[in-house]
Amino acid sequence: MIPKEVIDVTNSQYFAYLGSRDEQLAPTVRMTWGVDFAADEDIATSFVIQAQYEQMLNNFQQNGRIALSYSDLSTHVAYQLKGHFLQARPLTEEEVALQQQYRREIINFLTEFAGYPEERLNVVAHLADLAIDLKVEKIFNQTPGPGAGKEITF
Repeated sequence: MIPKEVIDVTNSQYFAYLGSRDEQLAPTVRMTWGVDFAADEDIATSFVIQAQYEQMLNNFQQNGRIALSYSDLSTHVAYQLKGHFLQARPLTEEEVALQQQYRREIINFLTEFAGYPEERLNVVAHLADLAIDLKVEKIFNQTPGPGAGKEITF
């Protein structure tokens, strides 16, 4: 089971990215718009914009390798989860609500903390239309400091 402290970062204001590679090892990285975890399973779900994921979906079909990285915006606590692509699917109603909450929190954080105008953020803070499920096989601490890069056993 994925450790609670790894999941807890997604209960704060955070940025997350998915990464993949093609057969020539060329990387593709795209932002996600929220992350969720299946209860009592080693499955993470990222909410993405399908139109931005064509190359990544091709990569997943070719080799199945996927990495999810995310970082708390205020503490810089960060993790990278590596694993296998399971599926791309429509969001459930609960996931739509979770993703909308994530979007609101990011807009609020960037408005209050960084001073960005809310009307501009409403244009660039997207609503996801695709869920990417991955089976988590390894977790790495990516928080800046002496533990960065160390694998977390689970």
